[in-house]
Amino acid sequence: MKTSRIRPERRLTSATIAALAALSASCEDDVAPNKVCAAEVRVGGDHSCVRSSEGEVWCWGGNEYGQLGTTEIEPAVPRPLAVEHLPGRAVLLALSPGNSCAKLHDGSVWCWGDNTSLQLGHPSAGIMSATPVQVLGLPGVPVSLALGFSWDRKINSESPVTPQSFACAVLGDGSVWCWGANRRAQLGHGQYHGEPVGEPTRVVGLPPDVVQVAAGGLHACARTGSGRVWCWGDNLDGQIGDGTTSEVRGPTQVPLDGVAGVSANSDSTCVVRGDGSAWCWGMIFAGTCEVESPGRIRQTLPARVDGVESAISVQETCALLADGSVECWGINSAGQFGAGFVSGQTDGYGSPCPHHVQLSEPAGQLSAGGASRCVSSASDQLWCWGNNRQGQLGDGTLDLSKPTLAVPRPVRTLAWCDHAAR
Repeated sequence: MKTSRIRPERRLTSATIAALAALSASCEDDVAPNKVCAAEVRVGGDHSCVRSSEGEVWCWGGNEYGQLGTTEIEPAVPRPLAVEHLPGRAVLLALSPGNSCAKLHDGSVWCWGDNTSLQLGHPSAGIMSATPVQVLGLPGVPVSLALGFSWDRKINSESPVTPQSFACAVLGDGSVWCWGANRRAQLGHGQYHGEPVGEPTRVVGLPPDVVQVAAGGLHACARTGSGRVWCWGDNLDGQIGDGTTSEVRGPTQVPLDGVAGVSANSDSTCVVRGDGSAWCWGMIFAGTCEVESPGRIRQTLPARVDGVESAISVQETCALLADGSVECWGINSAGQFGAGFVSGQTDGYGSPCPHHVQLSEPAGQLSAGGASRCVSSASDQLWCWGNNRQGQLGDGTLDLSKPTLAVPRPVRTLAWCDHAAR
């Protein structure tokens, strides 16, 4: 008999908020930076993590479900903490709100945090685990990992809104395997039902040469070595990209070729092509830098992002360019543009026109999640901007009393690299 899994509700008291504010203030003055040389940075929306060049993992931000992977019991920590009990050196990270995963040097995958959708992939993990647990049942070594999260759409006015979290991995043989929530067929195995799946199942209907997977809110996408993209899951906002808004779709090819990277967002998808252009579909700000749309619209086919040239990677609605600069577009309600709050934004919150992030040095990597963004610079420093309510920017500040704490220009995190000491 299957039992329902309910996400535990946690309410922050005024005393807790005051204590966290005091912690934030003390961090600004008293916490020394952690000397972490970033090999990889990932943003999960409510928290962020970095993998050091030695394979250690450090995380900061929201910790309500143990997603920081430490014995720290605070619901939010604005300073980097080392993940505890990883049984080896990490070589790859993936994050989503409430969850973190790492591939280790031996090819195994370990995850921690929320497990109400069985997304940790371990039968004895419980409803959450601050201790990393191994994902069981993967029949090979992953080359790409992705985690997805969304609050499910209401079926009717009386139905509850439930959390939907899932994970996907591309193996060395090109096959894709997913596990966790499946309310919108986001696992891609041909079944559409309300029960989560706690062990990896193979996505059916994909070509054999997949090299990358991306997980959004209730959908996922795979990129092949030949530059094609296939998407599946929820399509009510056109995020599958086939020109329709069919409610649920199996793997469907997007009519776009030459794709070099894909990013699946909460209700949209963006890619970068080999020619350096960026393309998006789903719920996006349409239009051009000269003629903007009146707000977000459902774009059911790929639309080119006006003004983005020479992009080498795309993360949500930001692109890393070949010269190390970063440009962002779309929503800017929390300062996601990294350029302050600029004029001319549609409804005061967004724009289809890319804005240049005000970085002090070229970026080497870019990651985005929710309303937060981070880059690692050429000198291995970490710079973040956007929403910092739960301390996910890692600069020692947070304010849980506000729905959003906007930081519209990049700030250096407390994790930084001291090359002279290496």
